[in-house]
Amino acid sequence: MKKLIYSLIWVSVVYVIIAPIYLFFNNNYRDVDLFLLMGSIVGLVLFVVFFWQYALSLKVLNKFLRLDLATVIAVHKDLGIYSVILLFIHPLYKQIDSFFNDGSLKLLPSLETRFDQMVVVGEIGLALVLVTWVLGYLIKKYITFRFWKFTHLATYLVMPIVYIHATQIGSFISHPLIYIFINILFVTYLVFVFIRLIDASGIFKAKYKLINKEVINDVLQLTLEPTKSYSRIKSRMGQFIYTQLTPFGEAHPYSIVWNDNKGVLVLGLKAVGKFSKQLLHAKLDSIIMLDGPYGKFLDGIEKVEHAVFIAGGIGITPFVEFTLNSNNINSIKKIDFFYATKTLNDSVFVNKQSIKNLPKVNLVNVLSLQTNINEANVEQGFVTHSLINKYNKSMNNCEYYICGPALMMKAVSEDLIKNGIEPSKIHTEEFSW
Repeated sequence: MKKLIYSLIWVSVVYVIIAPIYLFFNNNYRDVDLFLLMGSIVGLVLFVVFFWQYALSLKVLNKFLRLDLATVIAVHKDLGIYSVILLFIHPLYKQIDSFFNDGSLKLLPSLETRFDQMVVVGEIGLALVLVTWVLGYLIKKYITFRFWKFTHLATYLVMPIVYIHATQIGSFISHPLIYIFINILFVTYLVFVFIRLIDASGIFKAKYKLINKEVINDVLQLTLEPTKSYSRIKSRMGQFIYTQLTPFGEAHPYSIVWNDNKGVLVLGLKAVGKFSKQLLHAKLDSIIMLDGPYGKFLDGIEKVEHAVFIAGGIGITPFVEFTLNSNNINSIKKIDFFYATKTLNDSVFVNKQSIKNLPKVNLVNVLSLQTNINEANVEQGFVTHSLINKYNKSMNNCEYYICGPALMMKAVSEDLIKNGIEPSKIHTEEFSW
C-alpha cells in the first residue's frame, strides 16, 4: 500500500520536474538561468508535496479508497519532513542566482516591488510550515494535543499562499504545461477543503444513541445503537471508528470492542483526558456521531494458524471480538495472548468476557508493577522475546499483532526483530487525527 501511494506521488513529482526542463531547453526563456530553473523545479515539487499532504489527511478519501490509515499517516509524516527540506532549498537557489548575477544577497524582506511582495507572501508560507514542523516533530510531546491540532489545521492556509506566490512570480507558471496542472491540483485542493468542512459538520456521519455505559477501573465501556437502521456501521474485527459529540467538534478514534451485526457497537476507552471525560459524563440517549470504520490491523488473520497477540492496557480492545470468535474460525489453531498491565486488577475484558477460558487461547498476564503473584500464566515485568519464547517454542512460525502505547509497540517490535522474527510477520495498530 505504501509503495502504491508513493508511486502516485512520484508520477506527479516527475511531471513537474520534466516539464520545466523541457520548456527550458525548447523555449525562449532568456531570463531564466540554471539556478532559477532549479529553484522553479524545487518550488513546483514543493507544491505537489503540499497537495499530497492535504489529500492524505482527508479521512473520507482514505475510507472511500479503503486505504490503511496507519500507512497513510506514515506517508503524511514523511512528506512533512520533505516539505521542510524543500522549503529551505527553494529560496536558496534564488539567493545563489542573485549573488552570481549582481553580487547581492536579499536576506531582509522588502515590499518595494510586486515581485518583492510576492516573495514576502512565500516567506509567510515558509514561517507557517516551520512553526507547524517545530510543534509537530520537535516539541509535540510538550504541548497538548488540542493545541497541536489547532496549529496543524492552520497549515491549510499554506496551500493558497503557495499558489499565490507561484502563479504571480513563478518562472514557468504561465506556460499551459505548468499552469493547467497547477490549477488542477489547486482546484482539487479546494474540493478537499470543502469535503473536510462537510465531514467536520457531521451531516453525513452515522448518528448513534448511547444506550449504556460502564466503568471498570478507569476503562469506560460504551454501548451504542444507530438511530436509523440504514446508518449502522459495518465493521471488520479489529477496526476503529472516530467519535464526535458536536458539529465541528473534536473527533477521537476508539477501537470497536464488539459489533453484533445488528448495529449495536461497544467501544472501550481510557476514562482520562478531556474528551473521554465528556463521554464519561454523557447522558444515556445522547446522540454521538460516528465516522468509520477504519483500519486493517487484523485483515488476513483468518488465514493464520498460530497468532501471537500482544496488548498493552487499553490496547486489548481490537483483539476482544476476534478472540471471542476464535472457536468459530477453523484456520486458527492457537492464540498466545500476552496482556500487559500494571496490576492484575487493571486487566479489562478478560474475566468478564471469559477470554482466559477459551480453548484456543493461552492468556498470559504480564504485570509491570505488581509482584509476588503466585498464579499460573502470570508474569512480572514486560513482554519480551524471551518471555514469549517461554510459552511458545515455534515463534518463527507465528504472526505477531501488537496494540498498545506507541513506545511499548516500538520496543516489542524491535526486540522481536532483533531476535530473528521477520518484520513482515509483525503487525502494529496505530491511529491518530
